[in-house]
Amino acid sequence: MSPPAPRASRRPRLAGWSWCLALALVAVAAGGTTAARAQHLNGFAELQGTEVEETQFPLPGAETDSWRGRLSLTYSHQLWPNIQFQAGGLFEQLRGRADLFGIETESEFTQLLPFVIFRWQTPTNDAQLGWQRNEFRRGGGGATTARLVRDTYGITLGWTPEPSSFVRASYYRSDDRDGGRELFDRQTDRMLLLAGYRPIDPLALDYRGAWSWEDNQAEDTKIDTTSQNLRITFGDSYWDQRLMVSASYDVSWRQVETQRGSPGEVSLPVVAIRGLSALTDLPSNITLAPNPALIDANREVSAGVNLGVPRPSDDRSLRNIGFDFEIPRAVNSIRVWVDRDLPLEISQTLTWEIWSSADNIRWTRQRTLGSAPFAPFDNYFELRFGAIAARYLKVVVAPLSPGVPNAQEYATINVTELEAALYREVPGTGFRNQTTDQRIYAGSQLILTRKPYLTWDVTYTASIPDETIITDTLSNVLSLSYQINPIWLVNARAGYETGRSIFGRRNGTLYGATVTATPIPTFSATLSASGQRERYERGVDQDTDSLFLNTTTNLYEGINLLVGGGLARTQFIPGATIDTTTASAALELLPNPALSLVLGYDLIRDERTGGAFGDGDSDFRSGVASLSWNPVPSFYFFGSYRIERSGQLPEPRRLTTTSINWSPFPLGTLRFSLRYDDYYDTLLDSRVRNWGPGLRWYLNPISYLDFYWEMYTSESTLSEYERETLAATLRVGF
Repeated sequence: MSPPAPRASRRPRLAGWSWCLALALVAVAAGGTTAARAQHLNGFAELQGTEVEETQFPLPGAETDSWRGRLSLTYSHQLWPNIQFQAGGLFEQLRGRADLFGIETESEFTQLLPFVIFRWQTPTNDAQLGWQRNEFRRGGGGATTARLVRDTYGITLGWTPEPSSFVRASYYRSDDRDGGRELFDRQTDRMLLLAGYRPIDPLALDYRGAWSWEDNQAEDTKIDTTSQNLRITFGDSYWDQRLMVSASYDVSWRQVETQRGSPGEVSLPVVAIRGLSALTDLPSNITLAPNPALIDANREVSAGVNLGVPRPSDDRSLRNIGFDFEIPRAVNSIRVWVDRDLPLEISQTLTWEIWSSADNIRWTRQRTLGSAPFAPFDNYFELRFGAIAARYLKVVVAPLSPGVPNAQEYATINVTELEAALYREVPGTGFRNQTTDQRIYAGSQLILTRKPYLTWDVTYTASIPDETIITDTLSNVLSLSYQINPIWLVNARAGYETGRSIFGRRNGTLYGATVTATPIPTFSATLSASGQRERYERGVDQDTDSLFLNTTTNLYEGINLLVGGGLARTQFIPGATIDTTTASAALELLPNPALSLVLGYDLIRDERTGGAFGDGDSDFRSGVASLSWNPVPSFYFFGSYRIERSGQLPEPRRLTTTSINWSPFPLGTLRFSLRYDDYYDTLLDSRVRNWGPGLRWYLNPISYLDFYWEMYTSESTLSEYERETLAATLRVGF
């Protein structure tokens, strides 16, 4: 890497420290007193000043100064024993000045989030009535201020006559608009009805009905959406629990009617059968694991995938999140919902790719999208691309980089939901789309003998979209579990499946066996074999077989050895044969509770013979050594070294991570902290270093004055970047 060009000398930092001194004087004046507390009133006032200097070789430097003020208030009052009134909100304003290429610009951002809520609750009834405003204003520097406003009114009524049964109805109305209702003018009414009923113990009925009416006057579009879902489940046991029976019926109906004053496009939802996710830097060859939370219609609860800045010891691999539609379906839009609002400077740094697969094993990159727009009120990314028809579809995205300004405030950006859709052009007169999706499950398990434990399972599943059976499976499986003695445990199963598929009639046989040996308490080994034969009326037949051995050894107290590996073969008839070899080993050294050393090795090798693409092979090998040390609560060290070899890489890839966090007075009124993070990757000869001290003075348990200085540098064969940040925050809680 060529040496960087000489940089211009820095200007004195005394001007930057002037406002830090001013905040310190205010803090000294307030330090001896605690904020007065009105009854049921709480919140905080915060003032933050930040100064940033950036240099990106060979471009000239840039300077940014900003002030952010935040005021949060929440007032609660118990009007009667079962009626509560709550009001409050958040006011935030950010003013900034930037000097780039000698051109000075100013910006201003304001957000208002007031709310009022009435709550009524008894042991069997509850109600909630509320209003909330979400207002954004952006401008500054003489530019016209852009304003977006959402007003939401809502009422919810609930009835819970018994713990296992309930009814809940909600109505919301939102009014979204810009300042003059010229470019953005949309009103939405939504009604939701949820009900659960348990007439007898084994039987459960759950209903979900939703209706929405959207009037988008700016686009001259009206959308009427109605959806209903009914789920009936039954489960019981008989004959002293020797026979267990379960069944479920799930039917969903959805109708979308669109009216347009002129030709345009409408969004048609594409319903997935399963949500999928995995973390891997090799998205072309990976089997994603089921993740039901990605498609459970809950946009508030995390699905376990974090797009925020990873901690040093976290997995920094690409996030792979997607769908299984069961049959190929056309999609040209995906919404990725997250659990928090993201400013433009954060959301636009995430870049997205779209991949598809026919078998959830081998994936093909279809689109590279770059950044995606983030909705102003609803927390989702809108990914638009040319239509792709596939059974499996996924989004690949890297987590937020620590080099993004203010990235430390976004350590968690949890994905909560994925939604797929197909946008279609429609005439101006209107368009109606109606879908019905049914799912049937019935199963039973008969215990033939209790020792050995021998069971016979019969299950039937069917998927019926739009009243046509696309896929169904009838399965018969015999399972055996036998603890021969304290050392030997045997599990085995054999089965036969038949049913319909998109390739006609399908017949399949399966087998599996596992033998676990524990000759001594400190050693155990498991040998497992499994396989499946699938034959289709039309299409490609497939045979799979695998054999794996895994061992766990406690060599000494605090020293554990884990070794495993195996062989797998997948044969497509007609077509290719793929042999996969895997091996892994890990040594864990735990000399004391504060120190942990891990040495690991992994190997994955594929050999392909025959087929349309001829013979070929690929392999991936990695070795890692990591050390974590936490001798006292105030000090933490983590370091790792990883080397990767792959046929996809021109040379071995080495990654090193070093992280130190030190807080010598973690419980004191005056707390000092020092952190240092360093990441090096030989792929582009890139190094990212982030370090700096911080000082926090607690004026009282909920008020503090905070200073921090941070230096961030990024160097690679492609670029060189440096950012220096100085910030001070005064927060007064009450």
